[in-house]
Amino acid sequence: MVRFPSETGEDVRQPAEVLTPIAVGNEFIVLGRVVLGKTTPVEYEVQIGQEIVRRSIPVGGLGQRIQRLKLPPSVTNKLKDPAHKAEDAAVEQTYTRRTAPVWSKPFQEAVKIRAQSSAFGQPRTYVVGGPVQFHYGTDYPAPAGTPVSAVNDGMVVMAGMYPVRGGLVVIDHGAGLSSMYFHQRRVVVQVGQKVVRGQKIGEVGSTGLSTGAHLHLEMRLREKEPIRRPGSIASGQGRAAKQRTPLRKCPLLLCSGALRCT
Repeated sequence: MVRFPSETGEDVRQPAEVLTPIAVGNEFIVLGRVVLGKTTPVEYEVQIGQEIVRRSIPVGGLGQRIQRLKLPPSVTNKLKDPAHKAEDAAVEQTYTRRTAPVWSKPFQEAVKIRAQSSAFGQPRTYVVGGPVQFHYGTDYPAPAGTPVSAVNDGMVVMAGMYPVRGGLVVIDHGAGLSSMYFHQRRVVVQVGQKVVRGQKIGEVGSTGLSTGAHLHLEMRLREKEPIRRPGSIASGQGRAAKQRTPLRKCPLLLCSGALRCT
């Protein structure tokens, strides 16, 4: 059993949820999450039988500059679309899923583009004088029509056109982990469809709250953001990959049956 007691009182769903580690070779893996903007330590506890080990991990800021956007009313008015509330409710529902993990390989990129126009966790304003908000995903500028691929195996739980997220696909990868692909001009998968790593799910576009062709990619863990890039999630083949992603970038916690955490 693994818990994150420091989540109590934070803006997360099911804080301090009891999590069951995933068996990966001779070790067990638990994906941790951290609230963007958090600077206090993440506290976790691991229990095997009657033995409990409690530890904490320091958290620091990303040190990113504020990105000041000046979106025109023709774009920001999409936030007032009557269908926006239903869109948010449908996305919220996907966060409640707790299915078994289905991936067996490292997560890959969704588009063959390395450049980023907005980074994960970047503070930004959308209009002049507007509030500073964190960017929950990573924006990859790409020509319209560029293929968008599933970052790993999973099941499509949302697919369609929406007022704010535009052409949207949400894939459930299991263990509370999902990937989300915004602003596509074309979606080529359906809800309930099983997809495999690298399979085309749509095409880059500029639909929804967007001013130019790009893919907004989010990785969500039990609603919050677990990682900076898909590739920082370990493989499920053999022994767990020993990637050391700093917690300020949202961690991957690996815990063995001997109560050793790395």
